[in-house]
Amino acid sequence: MYDAITQMINENYTSDLYLDIIANKFNITPEYLSSYFKKHLGINITTYINNVRIEKAKALLCNTALTIKDIGGKVGFANVNTFIRIFKNVTGTTPGKYKKVSVE
Repeated sequence: MYDAITQMINENYTSDLYLDIIANKFNITPEYLSSYFKKHLGINITTYINNVRIEKAKALLCNTALTIKDIGGKVGFANVNTFIRIFKNVTGTTPGKYKKVSVE
């Protein structure tokens, strides 16, 4: 089941992904999904989803001329401020600084 869950997240990271939505897809309770995921990966499911989104964003920052707002939207963040905050939490830098360093 772990592989199916991570595959579903990796294929749908641009969509609204919440614990309830994923649990419903696999016909399990959100509580069970949360504990199962944490047990098998060592992080919670929201952290995993954010990590997938940030990895995709890093690739777009390096390889496209899209704006930070557009990249945030493409990887599943409805709000640019949320995207910037989570990007900085995960990488230690802002998307703008990351793009600037990766282009140089």
